[in-house]
Amino acid sequence: MRELNEYIARKANKEDECTGRFWEGRFKSQALLDDAALLACMVYVDLNPVRAGMAHSPEEAQYTSVRRRKRAAVNRSVQPSGLMPFASAGNHHFGESLPFDVSDYLSLVECSAKRISGNLLSQPKANIVPMLRKVRVSFDSIINLSQHFERACKGAAHRGKLKVVENK
Repeated sequence: MRELNEYIARKANKEDECTGRFWEGRFKSQALLDDAALLACMVYVDLNPVRAGMAHSPEEAQYTSVRRRKRAAVNRSVQPSGLMPFASAGNHHFGESLPFDVSDYLSLVECSAKRISGNLLSQPKANIVPMLRKVRVSFDSIINLSQHFERACKGAAHRGKLKVVENK
């Protein structure tokens, strides 16, 4: 295994024009300290294929959680296995479910994908406005973070590093 890993590491380092251990510096752990940071990070990850030009929409990307969630929602089937469930209305227990409604989240990802794909007039749908107000983050902030999360949230990510909206 050591010899196999060494070969792969050397090849990857040559392709990436870097040095060091294979996983060194490639992946980082990010502390998400509140619901706003969790939401921003989820959108960032789900839009990776769109930003990379591998898909026109998140649902088209072949191996993503958002595609599995969308298909389950459309087919009204059970929760996709291996994915943390979204909280049902008012039923959120920390660590057991994501504190958002699945249809609201899917709408947010869809609107965000349209905006970063060049539709500058794309606005959040009415159903996601309460979710954004709840976590006190603007749609424009979600768009910005869906493109630059790593740069904007070095270290721990929390609402203080995000553009906060006024409670109305």
